[in-house]
Amino acid sequence: VALAMKRLCSASLDLSGKNTKGEEPVLISEHTKLIVLGSNPGKLPTDEATGDLIDTERATKDFFLAESLFSSSLRSYLIPKSQDVEYLNSFLTRWYGVKSLWGDMRRRNPNVYSKMLKRRLKNLSKRRQDIAAVLYGCSPPLTSQDDWKGVVPSKTLFVAGSLDEKYTSIGRKWESIRGISKFVQVPNAGHALTAEEPTTI
Repeated sequence: VALAMKRLCSASLDLSGKNTKGEEPVLISEHTKLIVLGSNPGKLPTDEATGDLIDTERATKDFFLAESLFSSSLRSYLIPKSQDVEYLNSFLTRWYGVKSLWGDMRRRNPNVYSKMLKRRLKNLSKRRQDIAAVLYGCSPPLTSQDDWKGVVPSKTLFVAGSLDEKYTSIGRKWESIRGISKFVQVPNAGHALTAEEPTTI
C-alpha cells in the first residue's frame, strides 16, 4: 500500500505509466484521504424508499449466499473431496461469470482468471464458514453508515475497472452528485483490479 501511495503521489507518473516529470501529480495530492478501489463508499442521497428496497434485496442475496456456503461446508464432511471440489468450482464459475461485474474475464484474460480461481478455491476449501459469517453479519446494508461519515468526497479518489458496470456507475454517480476529487476508470479491467492490473494499481 505504501509503495502504491508513493507511486500515486509521484509527479512523474500518470495512470498509463507515462513520464510526466515536472507536472503536478495526475491522480492524487496531499489532500487525498481515501482511495476507493471498486467498492461502494456509502449511500448517496436517494429516495429513501428506493434505497431501503435495494438494501433489502442485497441483504437477502447475501444471506442466501452465506447459507449456501455454510451448508456446503457442513456437507463437505460427508461427501468425497472430489465432489466438494466440483461443487466449489461450479460455485466460483457462476460467481466470476457475471459479465457486468467481471467483464468476461474468463475469455478476456484466461491466465489471470485461472490463477484467481485456484486461489479462491483454496480459500473456500478452508474458510467457507468464515466467509459465510462475514456475509451474515457484514453485508453492506447491515453495516452502519457511520463507518462512512469520515468520507469527504472532495478528498476521495474513486477507481474502478472500465468493464465493471456496477462500480463505474457508482463512481459516475458519486462524481456528479457528491463531487469526488477524481473518478478514474482503469481501461480493459473488470472488478478484479488488483489481479488484472496490479502494475497500474
